[in-house]
Amino acid sequence: MIKEAVCGFGSSAWTPPEVHRPGWSVGCWGPEAARYAQDMLVGQRVAVVSDPTQDRVDRYGRTLAYLDLADGRDFAVEAARSGMVENYVFERHPVQRAPDIAAAEADAKATRSGLWGPPCNGERFGANLIHSR
Repeated sequence: MIKEAVCGFGSSAWTPPEVHRPGWSVGCWGPEAARYAQDMLVGQRVAVVSDPTQDRVDRYGRTLAYLDLADGRDFAVEAARSGMVENYVFERHPVQRAPDIAAAEADAKATRSGLWGPPCNGERFGANLIHSR
């Protein structure tokens, strides 16, 4: 198993709501985002694709890479399109696929998908936003 930080996940282009970080409350839509990732990735064949504009590992020792699904779709883009993550650019250094991730996030916002709809409405933090189904 590779310790992976998906380009576009948290450290480079997009970040899912918090679920497992010790000392942090569960972010709004965090459990749903974690379940989405599990459903999309566990047991699936993916291509691990590095981004020439980024370091190969982050400061936590995680490999930074895209996960391309067997059908060619970028997991980061699909997660953004489904409203599972928020677009994020680390230290003003966007990943190569940032425009695709941003466009997918705009689609999710327009349709109020995932964390862009109720109960989160785009807010991932705060005691009143802890959500579980």
